[in-house]
Amino acid sequence: KRLHQMSEDLIQGYESDEDVVPPINVAKRPRDENQVPQPSQAELEPPSKRQKVSNDILELPKFIFDEEEETRKEEEERQKHQGRKRTFPHVAGNWPTSVSIPLELNLGGNMPAVSKCIQSIRTRLLDEFKRSGFFDLKGENLVLEMIEDADLHISISRTFPLREHEFGLFLEHLRKSLLALNAPAFEVDLDEYEWYSSDDGSRSFVSLNVREGVDKNAVCALIAAVDEALEVVGRPKFYDDPKPHVSIAWCLGDVMERLKGCKLPQKSALLKAEKLTIPIKTILCKIGHRLFPFQLASGV
Repeated sequence: KRLHQMSEDLIQGYESDEDVVPPINVAKRPRDENQVPQPSQAELEPPSKRQKVSNDILELPKFIFDEEEETRKEEEERQKHQGRKRTFPHVAGNWPTSVSIPLELNLGGNMPAVSKCIQSIRTRLLDEFKRSGFFDLKGENLVLEMIEDADLHISISRTFPLREHEFGLFLEHLRKSLLALNAPAFEVDLDEYEWYSSDDGSRSFVSLNVREGVDKNAVCALIAAVDEALEVVGRPKFYDDPKPHVSIAWCLGDVMERLKGCKLPQKSALLKAEKLTIPIKTILCKIGHRLFPFQLASGV
């Protein structure tokens, strides 16, 4: 019954004008020890019917995805962002999919202060790179583009293609993996900055790393849960030695060689005055331009 209700919610999300479906709660409910557990309706069914229920994977045969609309949105993104390339070649019926942790800087609490701190760090990074000669080296003109607050996130999967008939399968196994992990909401600190390049070398990113130790281990546990769902649909897992981070700016091309000729600011110096603490409350799966939020248990 719960699976069917979830299926209906997701389908309604696709048929609406909104790009975000209702949040899916992946927190286990604590059981009252004084309450006698009651058998579910599925457990009261005969064995033959019970087997049918237990094997019922979320099926969504009527996804409303307009390929022309998705292509138009993608072209708009390319024009806004220096004509950046796809992560993989376009194939009709394939939808780019990724799983991430959004920073949600538009929320209340201390998030406005976090947003202001990140803006300050971006400004100082840009000034330091200018002083280091980063933009003056010979070669193609380099444009460092700042990533907007609404797009800041920690990636916990690569970008990978999904076919329409795989949407439900992946989303349901992602829900099950996160439910089995039963991770409460938590906080992580961001510390040193680092440059990263995309797998194909088409883009480079200035990022803030999640602090080593407990913070990184907590994010890596979420990555492992996502990897389990990826394995079900036969897609590549995340990197073997993940380094969770938040990218705050990017540019076209692989700038690793260019960096060798610059005297860059010390990694720890830029963040020494600030403590960037980020609450982790939501896991976001993006399929095309549709967003599927998974809420962690209240803990922060």
